[in-house]
Amino acid sequence: MVNNNQSKFNHFDKTMITKAQIKQFHNNGVLHLKNVMDKQQLALLRDIADSLEKQALSRQNKPLFDDSNISLELFTPVLHRIKHIHRHAPLSLLALLTSDQLNHIKSVLCSEDALPTAEMMIFKQALSQAEIPWHQDFIESSSANSIITIGIYLDDSQVGDGNVQFIPGTHNEKQDICRFIHGEKSLGELTEFDVQAGDIIVHNPMVVHRSGLMQQHQKRRTLYYEFRTQENIQSQSSWPAEFLDVRKKLMAVAEQYVKEAALSVSNDEVNMYQYVVEEIFQVKTPPIPANYCHIDR
Repeated sequence: MVNNNQSKFNHFDKTMITKAQIKQFHNNGVLHLKNVMDKQQLALLRDIADSLEKQALSRQNKPLFDDSNISLELFTPVLHRIKHIHRHAPLSLLALLTSDQLNHIKSVLCSEDALPTAEMMIFKQALSQAEIPWHQDFIESSSANSIITIGIYLDDSQVGDGNVQFIPGTHNEKQDICRFIHGEKSLGELTEFDVQAGDIIVHNPMVVHRSGLMQQHQKRRTLYYEFRTQENIQSQSSWPAEFLDVRKKLMAVAEQYVKEAALSVSNDEVNMYQYVVEEIFQVKTPPIPANYCHIDR
């Protein structure tokens, strides 16, 4: 039997996001929320991250290995990313999808009907050469504030230690990234946060951002969720027609599992949930290219 009492994610002050912060997010394209996850929640997320990293690097779990981005550095395999995280994580992580934290953030900064459309965990290792240059995650023509990315920090991320830098106000249109890189357009006053484990950074995926080399910490894990309005999902002509339905189903499965697991879930029921989740993740969207500088000047 599986008990879910230790996996609840509902200790959150729903008044945390002020009107001033909402305005700041819409103006700048990024917002730092402090102390969103408590110690117990962080411990659960870190345990999941440690287990998934070990499994991904072992190559024994082929689906997990296929959903991972791993490079060889100094003859040592280094994990950088695991996508489709709920396909591989314990069912207890489903509680996060139904949590007060994520529900309030997506409702206030995006829409009450917004659904999770992508989820991944990013792993940053000390001195790993995985610097990410200035870019926009993708270019979106839909109405403003129809997409947000929620980054849940499992570890500290100090200013100056390779954490994410943002160019505020660059999220309203496609940017010529080369002009920023070659000094033809001012970077302006960059936004960089001193993030503590348990904090969340929400950003519009079109805000220009980068991250550098981490030297002071051994490891940094960030769990990312992309949320889109249902209208936005329906507007994506290249996406499978059934994608909206399976994403609604993912939320329904998460809600049902959390309710049942508050008491107990049998091993047969666990297998059933895992089978349904696997079916959901068989419906995938084509990759959307990011906007980088591709021109040498």
